[in-house]
Amino acid sequence: MTRKEAAKIAQEYIKCCNPELWDGNNAKPKSVDDRIYEVPLSDSTCLDISIAYDGVDGWCHFCEIVDIASNDVVEMQSGYGIDSIPNLTDTILGLAEVVKR
Repeated sequence: MTRKEAAKIAQEYIKCCNPELWDGNNAKPKSVDDRIYEVPLSDSTCLDISIAYDGVDGWCHFCEIVDIASNDVVEMQSGYGIDSIPNLTDTILGLAEVVKR
């Protein structure tokens, strides 16, 4: 996966699920969707992106590569910056690199 492809996925996710660019401070706006956002990567895998509150780090984004047939998580990474396209892009790229090996 290229940086451009990962950035496009990150942009689409933010536009859909965090359109106000909420940074995790104060009350969560109604426009923020913390359900899993699914992006097909191939016939056998998809990328799941979500945000959740972690008692230690606060709000974080989570990315998982999921096997479609079994629904098993193949690999997972998380990061900070639920309003940051560059941070989410880096997490997606890092995850793609791990899975590629």
